[in-house]
Amino acid sequence: MRFIIPSQRNATLKPGYPNIIVDGVVIPDKDIPMAAAQLDITMTYTVAVKERTEWQWQAVMDSTGLVIEQIRTKTQEEDSIMILMLKLAEH
Repeated sequence: MRFIIPSQRNATLKPGYPNIIVDGVVIPDKDIPMAAAQLDITMTYTVAVKERTEWQWQAVMDSTGLVIEQIRTKTQEEDSIMILMLKLAEH
């Protein structure tokens, strides 16, 4: 995720506290609803991006020093809310 500037991230975020909320699509790993699959295909062909599964989101967040604390999804056809926080320092 490029919207977090690494030099400012440490000054504004506190480890262990949810600080960022992302509204996005989290595609299930299996039993994908038709609407979600169609959205993913449409996004791929129209703007060269794709929707991500939960494990793909985890990998993206891991590479930025963030962790997904919680994902809230009302139904599989709707956007999800991801609550993120800085990873706690490992000792």
